[in-house]
Amino acid sequence: MASDELIWTILDKSFCSFKNKATDQHLCTNPMNVDGQCRMVFCPLANSKYATVVEKKGRLYLCIKTPERMHLPSKMWEKILISDNYQQALKDIDYHLQWWDHQKINRVKKRFTKLYLVLRRMRQIRSKVQHKIKTVNRAVEKRLEKREKRAEQVARIEHTIERELLERLRNGVYGDLYKKKIKQDEKKKETEKEDEIEVELEAASDDDEDAFYPDSLNKFEVEEENEQDIEDIYADLEAASDDDNTSVASFGSTASQADMEDLLRDLQDADIKKRKREQARSNTKKIRYNYESEYERVSSSSTQQH
Repeated sequence: MASDELIWTILDKSFCSFKNKATDQHLCTNPMNVDGQCRMVFCPLANSKYATVVEKKGRLYLCIKTPERMHLPSKMWEKILISDNYQQALKDIDYHLQWWDHQKINRVKKRFTKLYLVLRRMRQIRSKVQHKIKTVNRAVEKRLEKREKRAEQVARIEHTIERELLERLRNGVYGDLYKKKIKQDEKKKETEKEDEIEVELEAASDDDEDAFYPDSLNKFEVEEENEQDIEDIYADLEAASDDDNTSVASFGSTASQADMEDLLRDLQDADIKKRKREQARSNTKKIRYNYESEYERVSSSSTQQH
């Protein structure tokens, strides 16, 4: 015990390689120190009877130092493997240090608890997925991007692939697979065009019918009525001319010269309107004939395709 006090006085007053001076106290960096403080009670060099817990390769060991082995430096520390179970490990510490001071036993248990929690935390961190941070050189990345763009421009990958596929299609590599699809697409396009033509023809026919049939027919009916009245008057005049001179004289005496001019003018207007009406009727017949012929052609072509 006298040697322990002598060693401590030398280490405390003079130099110690494990001593680390802090602002308010001194710390010890010796791996065997049970508490980490630079004091005689915790110093593993100045105590011939000492116990601590150390960690090696994920396992905890109880290290015991006794005065009986002080003359053998290689066998000075006795290492005892502690169980992984926390309660069993505390029982092992109590068993191996049963004749020791309670304060020293409590210090060893505190150190064991700290290391046990550290190891458990390490295992939890390892089980989780860890993200690695990798540095990226922006200059190198930009250089590589420029090279890729230049290579794509030179290679023209899309055009080469398109040319190669077309060449294979012409050579018959894919068989009749794409030919059937092309024919189906062409048929669909033709049917769509025919449907559009039918819709346009129907719209045009509706417009023509609206333009010629409703209003014009009503006008024709009115004009026919007027024409019938004028023809009746003209027939009366002809009948009167065939009668004797006395009847003509009597009719001429009753009808004035102005009325005769009005009747002749009405007859001329009726003749002009009649010619226009006949021309309009012929035009409508032509439009109807063209529409019916076009409709028959489209319907016959659609039935042949189906």
